[in-house]
Amino acid sequence: MTKYRNQKKNQKKIRKILVTGAASPLGVCVCKEAKEKGFYVLGGVTKKHEKSFLKNVDKKIFFDLKNLEKFTLGKQHFFSVIHIAGISEGDLAELMQVNTTGTLKLLEKCRKKSISSFVHVSSMSVYGNVSKPTVNSKNEINSPCAYGLSKYIAERYCAAYFKFYKTVSVRVPAIVGPTAHRHFLARTLKCMQENHASVKVANPNFNFNNVVSYKGLGKFLVKLSMKPPKKYLALPVSSSCGIRIRSIIKLMIEKTKYRGRVQWIKMKGAFNINCNEAKKYGFRTESTKSIIKSWLSHI
Repeated sequence: MTKYRNQKKNQKKIRKILVTGAASPLGVCVCKEAKEKGFYVLGGVTKKHEKSFLKNVDKKIFFDLKNLEKFTLGKQHFFSVIHIAGISEGDLAELMQVNTTGTLKLLEKCRKKSISSFVHVSSMSVYGNVSKPTVNSKNEINSPCAYGLSKYIAERYCAAYFKFYKTVSVRVPAIVGPTAHRHFLARTLKCMQENHASVKVANPNFNFNNVVSYKGLGKFLVKLSMKPPKKYLALPVSSSCGIRIRSIIKLMIEKTKYRGRVQWIKMKGAFNINCNEAKKYGFRTESTKSIIKSWLSHI
């Protein structure tokens, strides 16, 4: 009887964290960091990854953001949820169903579990058309694309749920990694690898810092789950020591041995990211050059 009571007492001491999108590159990094911090990691995955081996996941939980009605968190108590799962492509209806309504339903299920914190991975796309040279958390939202809109409304739901538990959103720029395909660096790299006759790149002399690494971002998300802000915030993150886009393209050419022509064009809307507010809560920036070099070294 005493042994049974001790087991129950020890179970209560174990902090459990749910990571949605646990099989994604960012999810893998978050699970690894959470495990190193002593969490019991529950990995939220779709049926697609049912047989995938996830090294730092103690238990898989299957769910679909399109159909959360049947999804249950069970009787377990969660310390925190880090919500990564979502989609970046599709029509407005699909993006809203997954990124917005799916997040709302998850927030409500978490309310019933009395969790401590909810960390939501958002996007810099929420800003839409940017007219200022530097973006921070206080910039106005101006006509975002369908993806950005779906993420922004999800942020507002997170803000509304702060009265039940601590919520925070992280506005993420380009994340460079082996599966990256949406941002312009990944698209340009693919064209170079496929040896296109030419590639178009905008603003060669712009000092670019709109990038983060999976590892660095993963560490920050876990840190936020453990010590979230005392009010709801949507925190943009970025790299430090921006470098000219021309220099990044040069590194990509050297790596791919690309022999085609680079067409430099001018384009409005280029901006830097000020992540000073995220730094107050433990975000550690990495230099833009080191992130790009690390990415290219794995190509």
